[in-house]
Amino acid sequence: MFTLTLVVKHYTDEGSLEHIDIEQTLSGGISGTNEERTLDWEERSQNSDVFGAVIGQSKRARVGEVDDEFLKSGWTEDAVEDGLILAWTAEQTWGFEVLNDERRYARHQDGPIFKHLYYDYIGPS
Repeated sequence: MFTLTLVVKHYTDEGSLEHIDIEQTLSGGISGTNEERTLDWEERSQNSDVFGAVIGQSKRARVGEVDDEFLKSGWTEDAVEDGLILAWTAEQTWGFEVLNDERRYARHQDGPIFKHLYYDYIGPS
């Protein structure tokens, strides 16, 4: 069994575009696919170690803009207020949920398999 660690860098560039860069590492120092998301809904090619060649899109979206009930439910109040991150063609939303009384970074993934992915949230570095 491995532990997956995500280091998330969230910033706005000099052109006022919002970015989320995610560095993924498995326990033992095994590198995973890094994600570099620009939240402008432009298509960008990426090579994923898991999914292969993909074309992704990402943007910040209000819950009301998300059609799928699974993708828009369960988020914390601040995630709803700030807007979720809508990404991919196999749609995902990202934000925060409370699981077992703990605030957790989470993703909902729509597609052939409906999944909730939960991560420990340590806070900003």
